[in-house]
Amino acid sequence: MIHVEAADGTDVLSFLPTKQFQFLVFSSAELDVGVGYLVYVGGSSTGGSADGLYTGGAYTPGTEAGSFTLDS
Repeated sequence: MIHVEAADGTDVLSFLPTKQFQFLVFSSAELDVGVGYLVYVGGSSTGGSADGLYTGGAYTPGTEAGSFTLDS
């Protein structure tokens, strides 16, 4: 599972891919300039799933894999 959340804990993305991957690119109106985001791998979600995308529910963190901040 891949999970992205804002530094304040707001969920942006919870996704469970069906195949192995090395890179993930996504776009979302939920991302804001100047806000820090954390990226996790693993973990689990209690939300509903459609095509690997989880909505609702709660995310139980896996391992923090990195972070980023949008600058423009």
